[in-house]
Amino acid sequence: MDDTLAAARRWYAEDLRYKVPVLRNPQLIEAFASVPREKFVSPGPWRIISDPYSDAFLTPDTDPRWLYHDVLVTIDVSRNLNNGMPSFWARNFEHLDIARGDRVLQVGAGTGYYSAVLAEIVGSAGRVTAVETDPMLASQAQANLVNWPQVDVISGDGRTMDVGELDVVIVFAGSTHPSRCWLDRLIEGGRLLMPLTDECFA
Repeated sequence: MDDTLAAARRWYAEDLRYKVPVLRNPQLIEAFASVPREKFVSPGPWRIISDPYSDAFLTPDTDPRWLYHDVLVTIDVSRNLNNGMPSFWARNFEHLDIARGDRVLQVGAGTGYYSAVLAEIVGSAGRVTAVETDPMLASQAQANLVNWPQVDVISGDGRTMDVGELDVVIVFAGSTHPSRCWLDRLIEGGRLLMPLTDECFA
């Protein structure tokens, strides 16, 4: 790996440590420092949004260091689909106390970037089941995640997917209420994070 890019990725991860802040789970920082974000988005130049209230801009070149900031990166502008804000998800992962060996269900995998981050956190003894309702995105995620054997990518409805006992359920898309399946499969002391919305995601 290019030393300059590795340094940029490390800086990005350390910036998240202090911005979030990450106090309990140092493995989270190592995960962000090791997963190459450029592998999970289209080739540059990239459409970037520095915060939800800022206008998007197109990077002037294809230098991947543009991606190693706390920014949204557009995946599909027609659907307003972005690779999520790193500090937002780092904060969520920190609160969930995800540990080595945990079994995680991720609903709404997108192209798999945060699936890879979760895989790095749980390690080889853990499991991440990444469910994506869009077959094209699920196919991309599966290809992108080939180097993380502890991740299973499934195309389908994450509300009805029964993958066995779970330590953590993380929902990346809004829903009006938690799925009964999620609640039934979470072990005692399991954790669920889900954004509530007025309408269920499709």
